Amino acid sequence: MTERDTKTTRAEWHRAFGSYLEHGGESARTAAHELGGQLMKSGIPLREMLNRVMGAMGTAARGADGHAQLARVFAAGEAFMFDCAAPYDDALRAAAETSVGLRAQADRMEEQLRRIAHEIHDSSAQYLASVHTELHRALATAPSELVPRLQRVQALLNQVDSDLRRFSQELRPTILDDLGLVPALHELSRSVGEKKGVVIVVDGPMDERFSPAVETALYRTVQEALTGAGRQNHARRVKVKIESTQNEIRCSIADDGGGLTSRSSASNCGSELIGIRERLAALGGTLVYENRPDGRGTQLTASIPLEVSHVTTRLGR
Repeated sequence: MTERDTKTTRAEWHRAFGSYLEHGGESARTAAHELGGQLMKSGIPLREMLNRVMGAMGTAARGADGHAQLARVFAAGEAFMFDCAAPYDDALRAAAETSVGLRAQADRMEEQLRRIAHEIHDSSAQYLASVHTELHRALATAPSELVPRLQRVQALLNQVDSDLRRFSQELRPTILDDLGLVPALHELSRSVGEKKGVVIVVDGPMDERFSPAVETALYRTVQEALTGAGRQNHARRVKVKIESTQNEIRCSIADDGGGLTSRSSASNCGSELIGIRERLAALGGTLVYENRPDGRGTQLTASIPLEVSHVTTRLGR
């Protein structure tokens, strides 16, 4: 916005408040609402809108004749301020409703993943155990010419068993529900580290528990950062750190410069991390991408504000 546009806009606010003060009514309220909406759509922060209102009130107050007129200016100014701020309030309410909707959608998706993962883990494991038992019996009594073929079947069955366990863990690790965030991250780091040949160190309290929504969001953040966001996979060492205060829980994922975390622009953390941003935003959280303070590598930091309901103990969970 240019200096001329700013002056014109402030003049319009003075006129709008003058009309509001002198005439009031629905038309004046509509004009105030429209002025507030114009500023909001232009990206002007709420504090600047309040400065415009106070400026218009100050001009009117300086021209007031006596205490009665001054009291009338301030009474009208209060109503004028509320009408001008209404678009900001509407936008905030809409954002809050969107956040609640995103959180509910994420919760439903996680519940579906949990059911599928447990079904794979429990039912499939039972069926595979039965097949293993029957195959073992067949091997014990089969003619020698069939043994090599049955052994190949057994090897394939072992591979299927291993893949299903891995799929179950990737969908929703049972350890996350049973033991919590940090133990689940230790297991994730072991699995990813072995697969990628990377040393992944997890630092955090083993016995501290948070709400399922918070633990899930941070687990998915680390999982995506380790297995999805870093496509180059050249990092040699990664450190995952979980720390909490009375106000928030913070999770940082730092690499040693090899590119395990996203190398996309710092402004948007890369298109791969949009899902993480949305998941964190549903809990009022943020995601920051930056170079490490020592200049060696990059770091992702996820922060979620903690409500009282977010924090539990292992015994009280």
